[in-house]
Amino acid sequence: MYYDCDHLITENKVFTIRGNWPDTATMVLAKPVYERKNLYEDFKKIVDRKGLIGENLEWINPVEYKHILCKGIDIEEYCHENSLWSTMVNNFLKLGINANDIGVFGSKKLCLKSCRDVDFVIYGKENFDVIRKHIEWFKRESNLSNQTVRHAIYQAEKHGAFFDDSVNNLLMCLIRKWSTCAINETMTTTIRFVDTFCNSGNILKQYFYGQMYEDEITIRGIVIDEKTSFMPRRFILKTHHGFYEVITPLWIFFQCVRKNDLVEVTGTLVDNKILVRRYSHGIKHL
Repeated sequence: MYYDCDHLITENKVFTIRGNWPDTATMVLAKPVYERKNLYEDFKKIVDRKGLIGENLEWINPVEYKHILCKGIDIEEYCHENSLWSTMVNNFLKLGINANDIGVFGSKKLCLKSCRDVDFVIYGKENFDVIRKHIEWFKRESNLSNQTVRHAIYQAEKHGAFFDDSVNNLLMCLIRKWSTCAINETMTTTIRFVDTFCNSGNILKQYFYGQMYEDEITIRGIVIDEKTSFMPRRFILKTHHGFYEVITPLWIFFQCVRKNDLVEVTGTLVDNKILVRRYSHGIKHL
């Protein structure tokens, strides 16, 4: 199984997979995240390279890459060290989350010299529910806090430069990230989630492969249900014209809304779904 947040690598490039895909998949959606010119160089992070229509995502054949599975950790690696990361692991375990349902992705998983932090992934909808219920306890016991508005502003400026400000207010989206944990004033770590039983790859392929992104609309409504902690980010919008499901594969919209939020969504209308993919698309809190 290729899970969301897993990596596909070649000698000089690293991708992060978007969505869950079966082992038989010959095409997955992925984002290039690290690259180097040759084997003698260290990998360097690719920060928000502009794509043709929006965030730089690619459809690639996973068979042509080495697959790095991120699901599951070795407890021994963390139980003997006195660090924030071992404290976080111990607190995951105290909440009843199995070590096989805790994962690490990014620079730590790839053993990069540039690694400064550990990016955790929690697998399974039931474990997501546990973290959501006990997130304040988890942060307190791990000596972490909620992210500051200052850091959210920094994130919006760093990762939202290409987005259309007239249809987005990314700061309002980013400050809703409840699983972001502040280590200090300038450094955070965000717990990510993967619903292992969701065939999310099929959803991504159905709505985003070969899509021309015509019939652009803007609709205002109230969020009545949301699954924005998973890939793709999805939520249900109740409007004067009926109900619409908003779907986006974009990383920046992680936990972008909460129930009862009043928002205005700009995107492409397909089968009563509003697809948010281009830089001209967006989610704006009202």
